[in-house]
This record gives sequence, structure tokens and C-alpha cells, in this order.
Amino acid sequence: MKLSRLSILIPVFNEAENLAPLIRQIIALHLPAAEIIVVDDGSTDGSAEAAMAAGMYQLDNLTAIVDQNRIQLSGFVRDLMDVDPLGDKFRAFKWHVVEIDGHDLQQVYDAIETARTVAGQPTVIIAHTVKGKGVSFMENNVDFHGKAPNAAQVEEALKELA
Repeated sequence: MKLSRLSILIPVFNEAENLAPLIRQIIALHLPAAEIIVVDDGSTDGSAEAAMAAGMYQLDNLTAIVDQNRIQLSGFVRDLMDVDPLGDKFRAFKWHVVEIDGHDLQQVYDAIETARTVAGQPTVIIAHTVKGKGVSFMENNVDFHGKAPNAAQVEEALKELA
């Protein structure tokens, strides 16, 4: 089965478990939907089967952007369940893989444009990012994943980002 392409943006932020029902819906209903979804490298539940199905059914109308910031709420991904090499895993499931600097908006744009030209397979854009980028005390700091800074920290962060 080959589905046609239609550009519909359906963002699903940091919820890999939403990938499986979305792919089932595209396949079962022959929907040419779901151009882009967004997940992170710490969300792994149920995503392997969904990724395999997307490759098997050649869902070239599906582009996933993985925010690979290497941090989960409870620690570093490598310490909890290492997903590297992530690109190789998607290639094994028959996905077209594009790896970029997720902080470079031109690279993000170019990768999405490239994904729209890929035929016969879904595309994953692995956006390598740094959690808390630009704020010295937040960069790669697990303590600030899911925790708001206090007033003094907000003031300091805004100064660093200015």
C-alpha cells in the first residue's frame, strides 16, 4: 500500500506513545495526513513498533523530528536507556535519516524541505540540541528538566540570553 502526500501539520510534542496510534490511523483509514510529529530522545515507549510499521508501509508523508537533547526528567538518557546510535535504528526500520543541529533554524527548515522530497519511506530529522542552551547554569543540567527556575535564576537567565 502506498499513501499519497498531503501537507498537514499535526504536532505531537514529546509523546512518542502518540506515534503508534497516529501511524495506525494513517494505515487503516488510508489517510494522507501527519506530515510532522515531534518527539524527544527520552520517549521510547511503543515507538519501535510504530517506526517499523511506518517504514514497512512506506509512509513518505510522515516526518518525525526527534529532539535529541540527551536528557529525560529522571536523568541522562545514556544512563537510563541509551538510544544511540539513533539514526542507525531508524535506518534499520527503513526511514530516511537527516541529522542536524537543532538550534540552527536554517538547518531545521532545510531538513523539512528535504523530507518533503523523499519518496517511498518516512523521514526522521534527528535534531541534536542542548537542554537549556544559552544559559550557563541550565545547559545540560538535569535539575532544570521539568523544574522552573526561581526568580533570581530567571533574572540571571534573561541577562545571559540578552
